Amino acid sequence: METLVKKNNYKILKNYFDKDNFFQECIDSIFNKIEIISGKNVANKIRSVGLEKIHEFFPVEYIPFLQYAVHEDLKNILHRQMFQIVDIDLNFKNQFFLDQSLNFRFHYPYENEKKSKLTRKIFRCLNLKNYKNSKKEFNLAKEKSKKHKLDESDISKINYFKTNNNSLYLHSPHRDTWFAHSTKGINFWWGISDVTDLNGMMLFTKVTNFDLEHEINPAYVKDLYNLGKFVVPNLKSGDLLLFDAEILHASKINTSNDTRVVFSGRINITAPKFYEYTRQVKEPFWLNSKDVKIGNFSNLLVFKREKKNIVKKKLKKLKKNKLKIIDFHEKFTKNKKYKIVKINNNGKSLKLLLKFKNKKIAFIKNEEDTYAFEAMCPHLGYNLINSDISEGKVRCQGHGLEFDLKSGSSFCAKFKLRNYKIIKKTNYYYLQNKN
Repeated sequence: METLVKKNNYKILKNYFDKDNFFQECIDSIFNKIEIISGKNVANKIRSVGLEKIHEFFPVEYIPFLQYAVHEDLKNILHRQMFQIVDIDLNFKNQFFLDQSLNFRFHYPYENEKKSKLTRKIFRCLNLKNYKNSKKEFNLAKEKSKKHKLDESDISKINYFKTNNNSLYLHSPHRDTWFAHSTKGINFWWGISDVTDLNGMMLFTKVTNFDLEHEINPAYVKDLYNLGKFVVPNLKSGDLLLFDAEILHASKINTSNDTRVVFSGRINITAPKFYEYTRQVKEPFWLNSKDVKIGNFSNLLVFKREKKNIVKKKLKKLKKNKLKIIDFHEKFTKNKKYKIVKINNNGKSLKLLLKFKNKKIAFIKNEEDTYAFEAMCPHLGYNLINSDISEGKVRCQGHGLEFDLKSGSSFCAKFKLRNYKIIKKTNYYYLQNKN
């Protein structure tokens, strides 16, 4: 267990104690709650095609009800399973602590989430305990939301994601400690459905031991760095991913045709301590492994973020991506050619941000080719110049959307990256709109 933390590592367990029974309990709970919320007919339809197709029959607006209901049903089962894996499979016999908070995620394909009518205000007005009357409760929340005032945290989230559609919110690259979770945490991340490159989680393992600046609220990494190539661990249903919570990680936009279902929790092998610069207010409750061992889930411990529990780390600062900017001080027009930079045949790579009054364009020259494309990702506005650009593709480090730099296409039909024509003339590169 210590190795995962010391080496900022991750591993996948395909076999672990009581896996089949645990997995079946999870599946049974999901379908039982679907039936309660949307009826037996809907539950049977999903059973016939598989949980990955839940989005075809179960409204995305009702996902918060399902998450709440499954959480109430499975919270003790998840904690019990986490204890058993640490005790039996990882053979860690010392006392440890289990974070009471758990996550039950049903991540629909983007095309389905885009159609959601669940605004942030409606979400805040939902009485999730009334999941047995979800339709009625959703309509009541719609009425209540007309008078509801969002707090600063909600407003910050809406401004960050540039949408009021609560179903579209995805985690950007972050460390859990930035959100007031404990240091030296180990995350348990179960694939209840298959997890693939198209709908998984991104791990930025190369920057784990670096000091990174992050936003205040929501506490995601600032768009200032090249975070390196990310990995997306693939899981078969039932597989368990364990990873150090200090690894920078993010949710990948779901460009598959399947819903991704993941349950997760967190443990600490020592008494929880906290990162000094978080502004988040959460003070999690914890369970002692000795209590969980005997089936006692009610004895909650509190580890407050007070002075004695703060960890001060001295990490090497990651170099910020300083871009050379060419400001044209005018609007980009489609019929004009723009002189960019002198052609240099020394083989060195070159990255430029071409700034116009109405847009920003990335100019990239590398070993493979020369490209010009919209600098900001059309999904959430991440600066694509900072992202991994190789093999004729750019992979946005915000939420993993991948674009072909010649065609501009991605795996999601809703998103296409506009690219531009580059002309070589009289020892200079010129930029022009494609016809």
